[in-house]
Parts: sequence; C-alpha cells; structure tokens
Amino acid sequence: MLVLAVDQRLLSEAAETATPSSGGHCQLVREMNCDDALLRHLILALRQALEISQSDSALEGESVALAVATHLACRYAARPVATSPRTLLPMRCMRRVDEYVQANLSARISLPALADVAQISVFYFSRLFKARAGMTPHQYVLNLRVARAKSLLDDPSQTMAEIAAQCGFAHQQHLADVFRRNTGVTPTAYRRGRQQEES
Repeated sequence: MLVLAVDQRLLSEAAETATPSSGGHCQLVREMNCDDALLRHLILALRQALEISQSDSALEGESVALAVATHLACRYAARPVATSPRTLLPMRCMRRVDEYVQANLSARISLPALADVAQISVFYFSRLFKARAGMTPHQYVLNLRVARAKSLLDDPSQTMAEIAAQCGFAHQQHLADVFRRNTGVTPTAYRRGRQQEES
C-alpha cells in the first residue's frame, strides 16, 4: 500500500493554474475504492524518482509531483476544474531558461529554479515549457547534458568520470546509462567512432 500526502499549497497552485477563476481554492472530494490508473501510474513514477539518488532525479520527481497535484485538482476537486487552453512559453523566457541550464549543467537543476528564471509560476512553467520545447524540462536538461558530453568526448584527455561531473551526472555509470538511452551507443563507443572518423 502506498500513502501519498500532498501539500495544500501544491493543490491550490494546481487549481489556480488550471482555472484562474477558482482563486486557488481546491477542496478534494473523498472517494473510496476508486481505481484511478493514471494516478496510480503517477504515484509509482514519483516513488521511483524519489528512490533514485541521481542528480536529475530531483527534477524528475518535482515534475511528477506537479503532475500528481494537477491531476488531483482537475479530477477530484469539489468543483471539477477544466484545463485552460494550451499556450507557449514566451521565447524570451525560453532563452533565459536555456542560458541558465547551459551555465549550470554541472550542478543540480530544480524545477522551481527554472520557473524562477522564467519568472513564471512553477505550475504554469511546466505546461508552457513543454508546449514550447515539445518535451518536459527534465528531458530538456538531459538532452543538453548529453550534447555537452558529446562535445567533451572529442577530447581524449578527458576521462569518463571528469565528463560525467562536468555534465551534471551523478557518476560515470549514470552518464553511460543516460547517454546510451538517448543515442543508442555508450560514451566509449561514441568516442571510438569519432576518433575513427578523424583518422
């Protein structure tokens, strides 16, 4: 059995984001023996993100927590909340976020920090960012980390551990796992292929 406690402030922000006219008020309806497949999936994803001790898991966990709060506010609010029309993150905000991420790839990057850079509520930010970039903030950061790793792999003097640290990966194996998922090859194989191209 899993027990999930959600901060009332998260629910209020989720309700305000989905329907500004709600004034941020969100009172959940009690439901017994309700089989909500989406909520179950989100909670399991949240648990998995919290159990992984990697630098990008915090960003993933924050994203999933926001999705849980939004789903609860939309599905179980005393007055059901309708989702507002999808809009895009303004390009000036996207540029600021991109510059921040590029400058801080070696550090922990959190969802609230990204929203603060964009000067937008964290709930609005996640939705508007995905509409603009076509992916979640978490995936966007991972893609930039992999791109940075690719450029560093061209330098044979850089060890895998050094590259992992410079790109914000928890350790060398974390780099290898994410790199392989995103590119289909290991960092070592990628480096070998690049060296063969140059020779």
